[in-house]
Amino acid sequence: MKMRFKMASFFVILLILLVTFKDKDTGLIELINQEFKTTPTSSGRAKFDLLDATQFTDLMYPWLGFPVTVLSEEQLLGGGDHTGIPPDELKVKNALIQFKDKKRIILNLPSYQIKSDKKEDVLAALHMKWYLQVIQYVRDALPDADIGILDLPYSPWTALKSKANISNYQQVIEYLKPVIDATDTLYPMFKIFNYDENDLSYLMGVQLYTAKVSGKPVYPVLSHKNIIVQAGDESKFIPVNLIKQQCKFVRKNADGMVWWSAKQETWENHWYDAVSTDCFY
Repeated sequence: MKMRFKMASFFVILLILLVTFKDKDTGLIELINQEFKTTPTSSGRAKFDLLDATQFTDLMYPWLGFPVTVLSEEQLLGGGDHTGIPPDELKVKNALIQFKDKKRIILNLPSYQIKSDKKEDVLAALHMKWYLQVIQYVRDALPDADIGILDLPYSPWTALKSKANISNYQQVIEYLKPVIDATDTLYPMFKIFNYDENDLSYLMGVQLYTAKVSGKPVYPVLSHKNIIVQAGDESKFIPVNLIKQQCKFVRKNADGMVWWSAKQETWENHWYDAVSTDCFY
């Protein structure tokens, strides 16, 4: 009953944000922050956690956090697109053997994501079922591991752009509730869709609130490069002011954060030097 009330409260707030989104009334973020106070996470941690999920090829680079294991779809399910294809239990469990000593596992399964930008995703129920199966396979193989799924819950950006999308986003969240319940920690990806700081405030606030109503620890995923990759734009750095804005918000309202890179890259100091005080100290 409590979860149902909190979810209803969330969608009331989201509707308010939708109405005023174009007016950039950043004061409404305080409404979400007030809700944070009555929606504590279950981590019980006094210390903010930093986790490093980057893929720098350099042997030594500055402190970004404790290394965390992110298991890719290719590692768990095999190569190629797995949309509409169920997980193979034996293949998944065999892939997990080498990670017996890992205490925190983040699953990266983009093929099973529900397409929240469509009116109806006909595969949503199946993908939710397969999410749950993979989680159970990991629990069987790594019973002591803390398990989460990368990019869950999804960004509400599409919903915030149009009232016509709000019901679909609500349906997506409801579909994902059993999956969220089955995980130990949530890892929403804080993507940047444009360089408007007020838009970013709305987006982070709604996405983090969506995660926190679960009562689970929430570790937003941030990066120095844009997670939304356009063709020919794979190496574009996020403006420093936006990275700082994200770090300050996450440090104030979340249990920790994960620093992410989508692929291997060499270390560059300029972005780190500019944001290290706000992000990593």
